[in-house]
Amino acid sequence: MRKGIIIGIIILAVVAAAGGTAFYFYSRDALVMRSPLLVQETPIITYLSGEVYFSEKDSQEWFEPEAGQKLKQGTLLRTGIDGEMDIRLSAETLLRMDHDSLMVLEQSTLKNVELTVEDGRVYGRFHKLFSDQDITVNTPTVVAGIRGTDLVFEASQDESTIYALSGITEIINPDFPEEKLLLSFQQKTNVEKGKSPSAPEQMANFEVQEFQKTLNAIHTQTVLLVTRAIQFKANSAEILDSSGPELENLYQQVDKSKHRIRIQGHTADIGYSAAQYTLSLDRAKAIKEYLVEQGISARRLEVEGFGGTKPVADNSTDEGKARNRRVEFVIIE
Repeated sequence: MRKGIIIGIIILAVVAAAGGTAFYFYSRDALVMRSPLLVQETPIITYLSGEVYFSEKDSQEWFEPEAGQKLKQGTLLRTGIDGEMDIRLSAETLLRMDHDSLMVLEQSTLKNVELTVEDGRVYGRFHKLFSDQDITVNTPTVVAGIRGTDLVFEASQDESTIYALSGITEIINPDFPEEKLLLSFQQKTNVEKGKSPSAPEQMANFEVQEFQKTLNAIHTQTVLLVTRAIQFKANSAEILDSSGPELENLYQQVDKSKHRIRIQGHTADIGYSAAQYTLSLDRAKAIKEYLVEQGISARRLEVEGFGGTKPVADNSTDEGKARNRRVEFVIIE
């Protein structure tokens, strides 16, 4: 009898603690009581390249972030002339900041996502977790209410252009809050300071293709680095001697990170897909072998080949093909 009472008290204590924890996270917009239960993800930088900086809220100092860094509410993010940064707000809400851009992560909770694009270009793949979630992107001349869509924002202090590749987005110039514009599939609008949004225009095919490739290339997983400087013999997995400096740099970064790494090989989309896949996988294996020879534990390294199935540029140009021939080093979380 006494044992049963003790067990009952323990069960009640556990339930009360679980309820208190759930209420705490719910009050902080980190939990939504519905089926299935939704838990807030912390925004994280999944990829960066070139000049990239961040500043905490109310701080006057700028710092260099790292791949995998978690972001607080109110963080300012800035890219330089050659900078680029990918951010994962949730599993299906992804952002890419283009070069020369400035953005503020105002809020990212289960109930509200709010961004301010002060300057430059930001690509967004937005996904509503549930119908009541509010997603808003601001620029100096626009307030955009998003229902779940792929969007591109180009902003300056005097005007903004919004491109909607899918879904429906409500566009308002805060100077004219009563004049709302609905932007839908493959439409764009320009909003100048002191003016109402322009009538929607159909996006050009080249705009759709260019923006969609960039949106598809946003990294969902955390990437330690991407390299195109490792040179191989043509149609071979043999690494050329000229790649020595890049390989040494690669070894230093992998050794320093201490993470488990997945080496992903990519090729240009030329020739047969089966051959592309085999070549990309063999090249990833060759890099793994090099790292193991340098002392990196083989247990920390995995390999994967994608061939030409994940292009980040147009395969119809030499420049595009060169960008697609790459090796990505993904941190296994």
